[in-house]
Amino acid sequence: MKGINKINEISQDSNHIYIITEPFEKLNLMRRLSEQEIITENDVCMIIKKVLNIINEFHYNDLTHGNVEALNIFFKGKTIDSAVTFRDFGIDKILQLRSKYTKNCSNMI
Repeated sequence: MKGINKINEISQDSNHIYIITEPFEKLNLMRRLSEQEIITENDVCMIIKKVLNIINEFHYNDLTHGNVEALNIFFKGKTIDSAVTFRDFGIDKILQLRSKYTKNCSNMI
């Protein structure tokens, strides 16, 4: 699914689940916006469109993020037109811990 880093490996011990994902730039939207001198209206529109497309796909797959904010949106590349991915969401869909109507994807990865 787009907007989520590919999971390469999952392991667990008695207290924790460890999820290893594909690498990505460690530059979130908040930092990108504060570091870039000029952000055009077209840049903003492009970012919002990407974010809304990802949220739409989440909802289509009966998922919610639960904490969409600039700190949880990361760029996959170094430029502002790079694909974006969401972080900090739960694995309720994978583990099926909650009912269909209460799936919340907060606090993953």
